This record gives sequence, structure tokens and C-alpha cells, in this order.
Amino acid sequence: MSDAIAKAKAAGAKVAVIATKNPLGLLEPANQVAKLGSGLPVILVPGSAADDLQTGKVKVRYSAKIVKGESANVVATFGDTSKQPIVIATPLSGWFTCAAERGTGIAVALGLVQRLAPNHPIIVVGTPGHELLYIGLQAYLERNMLDPAIVIHLGANVALGIKDPKTGQIQLAPGIDDPAKMQSAGRTLYVRMPPQAFAALKPIFAEADLPPVLNPSRWNGEGELWANAVKSPLISFVGIGPRFHTPGDVPDEVTSPMLLNTVYLSLGKAIDVFIANPPR
Repeated sequence: MSDAIAKAKAAGAKVAVIATKNPLGLLEPANQVAKLGSGLPVILVPGSAADDLQTGKVKVRYSAKIVKGESANVVATFGDTSKQPIVIATPLSGWFTCAAERGTGIAVALGLVQRLAPNHPIIVVGTPGHELLYIGLQAYLERNMLDPAIVIHLGANVALGIKDPKTGQIQLAPGIDDPAKMQSAGRTLYVRMPPQAFAALKPIFAEADLPPVLNPSRWNGEGELWANAVKSPLISFVGIGPRFHTPGDVPDEVTSPMLLNTVYLSLGKAIDVFIANPPR
């Protein structure tokens, strides 16, 4: 996108109209580092409009201004969190409605808290600013030193579903154990812990079609920030689908109560087993 803006400026354009790429032709903005703009107004339109933009002159009428605002991290604690708590973390913000991208992580986080808080100390960390490259989580980690028993990071598309075009049934997007091979839809689970502790969890994750990547050399999304900030065991979700970052990320198209329950039960069981048999 930066190349397209630079070309538009060099050509003397008064405004840049850019069609975003998406498998369904939907509008798909990209996350960006927060910084001052180029001075050239930029309007993003759905990819389905790309051909129309080539057929003639493009007329644009716009009105824009900078509006000052703020957002806040949402943090909750349960029990005596000085005693190696379980950290349950999830981003809270994104583009548009974000039913699968954010909603499934938030829903699973709430279920896990209800399940675990009666018997374990819990810190829940909900952070905004994901689309500005994780500024909410950056601010939280800069101000808090943590030594948790384990961190559960519920990133994008935890319980993402893909609808069968023939039957209309929604099934979990496939689990991918090599993120480099992820195509248009998939979910990946990164896990950092000793292999012997992991061995007991692997068949449990399989119940939600999540073949984990054990002790990865690199992490995606906010998972990388958690991996660098704490030394404890870490479980981090990330996923992508054709409606990711689009207005089409709505509940009926991307998830269901059954899919949410499948992921919640698998992850809850895995945490129970891990806490009962912590790595030594």
C-alpha cells in the first residue's frame, strides 16, 4: 500500500483510491504502525471495485478530520495472583465487527475464567490497539512484570469456522502445523513448554483440530510480545480466514456455539492437565 501511495504522490494525484485484495472481493484494511500520514488523502475500497476503477475517471468527495480519542486495557484478577497465576489474554479491538477474529477469543476467555477461577489465581488481560500493532499490550507489559504458571493468549480466529458452500454447515477452519503453508483459511497453535509436558496435551488439542507448533523459533501477533516478556510456558493462537479484517466477519458466516464449545472444552481440559502436572 505504501508503494501505491508513493506512486500516486509522484504522479501528482490529489487523492489515492486503492482497491484492497481479498479472496471474496471484500474491503480488507491492513494493520499499521501509528504515525503521521503522507499528506495525501487515501481511500480504500473493496477489491470487487478494482475493475470499475480502471474504466474511467474516479470522482471522490470526502470530508475528514482527526478526532482525539483514547482506549484502555481491561484487566481483571481472581484469587491471590502473587502465587503464579494463570494469565488469560486476548486482544479486544480490530476492524469492523470481528466476530471470529476477536469475538471467538473473547468468548473462550470468558468461559475459561468461569471454569478456572474457583480453583486457581487468574489474571485476565484484554488489550486494544491491535490494528496499530499491539500498542495496548505493549503498554501493559511495559508496566507489569509477570511470572505466571502459564500464559494462554487467545489471538485471532480461535474458533473460526468455514461454511460449506453446498450444505451451509460451518466447520472449524483446518488446523495448520506449519504456518508457512497456511492458505486462505487455517488456525495455528504455538506452544512453548518442555516436550514431556507437551506430550500430555497434544492429543487434547487434536480434539479441536489443533496440531500445535512446539517451541517455535518465531511467533505471530501479540504472541511474540508475550514470548519475549515472560519465561513461563505459553500457548498462543493465531488464525486467518477469507473474511479476516473485512465487514464480512459476522457471526453467522464465521463461527457457531458448537465450534466455540469445541475449542473451549479442548483448551480447558489441556489447562487442567497442565496445572495438575506442571513441568519440573
